[in-house]
Amino acid sequence: MARYRKIDPRIWNDEKFRLLTDDGKLSFLYLLTHPHLTAIGAMRASVDGLSKELGWPMKRFAKPFAELLRNGFLEFDKTASCVVLKNFLKYNRPDNPNQVKAWSSSIDYIPECKLKVELVERLKRFAEQLGKRFAEGFAKAFPKPFRNGLPNHEQEQEQEQEQEKEQEQEQEEKKSKPPASSPSANELIAIWCEEFKKKRGTNPIITGRIVGTAKRLVDVLKPDETTRELFRRYLDDGDPWLTKQGHPFTALESRLDAYRIAPETNPQPQWKQEKEEKQRKFKATAEKVEAELRAEGKIK
Repeated sequence: MARYRKIDPRIWNDEKFRLLTDDGKLSFLYLLTHPHLTAIGAMRASVDGLSKELGWPMKRFAKPFAELLRNGFLEFDKTASCVVLKNFLKYNRPDNPNQVKAWSSSIDYIPECKLKVELVERLKRFAEQLGKRFAEGFAKAFPKPFRNGLPNHEQEQEQEQEQEKEQEQEQEEKKSKPPASSPSANELIAIWCEEFKKKRGTNPIITGRIVGTAKRLVDVLKPDETTRELFRRYLDDGDPWLTKQGHPFTALESRLDAYRIAPETNPQPQWKQEKEEKQRKFKATAEKVEAELRAEGKIK
């Protein structure tokens, strides 16, 4: 289990956290520092067991637990007794690829359920955002695809075939795409430098990795996107890790969809729609768990 945890003192500036009840705040900090919480922010636990460990009556603990679910601080599978802290990795990111490889031992302690499958996918995306070496570390730790939490060879074959088809389609699209359909790598870098300087007051250092990223972005940016606005959205993102790293251009590639500008016919940007859909799912799950706890008489 993870011996040390990081708690950002800015948590007290977070509106969602401040609006929690006192028991809600204490329960979240309790879960965040729980001895059984793994390095991937998940553990096997039940509401009954957690309340007994705290020495609280069931009704007292069940209420703030449901509050944390309702506000998206955690996810819970009652049947599997699986608890996942949603943003744990955001503040407890691995320092090196070896720590990513160690995730494979942590995942063994998590009960088999849908949350576990979603957690593995989340870990994969997070590792890819950290860079190539971290992504390679994840691939070594989790060499097989997961279905219901278990490696599945049939699924692996299907995914390989799908990837081959997608690559062939991409090649065909590149051949048929007119040269002027998106800005060149140099133009992308020039726009990036302008927006970076506006935001930070200084020019960014252009490295070979940045040039390589720009060349790849030229292939995926569509002609109906406003590249300049996309860069602004990225530079305005208050994500703690991005802020600490100085919003590196190389990290934008894996996060591109989050900053894409939706077509005018779409009333909301794609990233906002996805966020609202996740919030709806979290709310539905929280309401279901809360209803079950009420039916069992554990909360009023």
